[in-house]
Amino acid sequence: MIGHVRIDFGSGGKEFWHTWWPRGKEDLNSPQFREELEELVNELRENGPLKDLRAMYHYCANHNGAISGGWRQNYGYVMETENYRYCLRCSPGRGDYHAYLTAFDLHVQKINMKQSNPEQEFGLTETGKQMLQNAADHTRSHNYSWFVFQDYNTPGEKVDRGLTLPEAIRIYNDINSNNKRLGVMKDEVAAVDLIITLDGKQRFLKDYVFLASFSSDPIIAQAVETLKNEIVEQVPDESMELGEQTL
Repeated sequence: MIGHVRIDFGSGGKEFWHTWWPRGKEDLNSPQFREELEELVNELRENGPLKDLRAMYHYCANHNGAISGGWRQNYGYVMETENYRYCLRCSPGRGDYHAYLTAFDLHVQKINMKQSNPEQEFGLTETGKQMLQNAADHTRSHNYSWFVFQDYNTPGEKVDRGLTLPEAIRIYNDINSNNKRLGVMKDEVAAVDLIITLDGKQRFLKDYVFLASFSSDPIIAQAVETLKNEIVEQVPDESMELGEQTL
């Protein structure tokens, strides 16, 4: 895997918030790959399910791809080029990110998505489905990696990953920005934001309550209480402005 783009249409369903999460070796994220990825995302935004939330609803309703399991109906689609395979998971609705676009290098990783069923042209790999099920199984031990974004989705965006919870709290409190967020990645497969500051307004999110990987997790519940006790209230800075970011 090279990495994935996490996509959200915002509360009104018309915005396009996105974050790139590298998952493989740095040399896989080549200029050739980035150019192709940007072209693909632009095409999906212009003529496909990434235009906005309404377009995603219509696309999923008319192109099959339903994925079984989960608390909300998801849809999966696969796009393949000469060198790369892209797996798009769409989640039209509220309470979760709306899409994940995951990229694989065909020359590096052998993917079994179509080998088990040569006629299948959509969906997630069986391995991916099992990883999500394992993340939701709270009888297992799990790995939690905390992250903090500063100036999210702007040209100056900065992210600190691989943090412990105390490290994430300290960094979040120290950041002087009207636009920041703190969240957690679980088992390298599921992620959720727990607190954000946008336009100087800070709020705790409840998305984790609706996500199978986090909803009944006592570690997450305890972390939320810790955040409420230790996060410093944000004081708006009128001098800071938001911008835009491209892939």
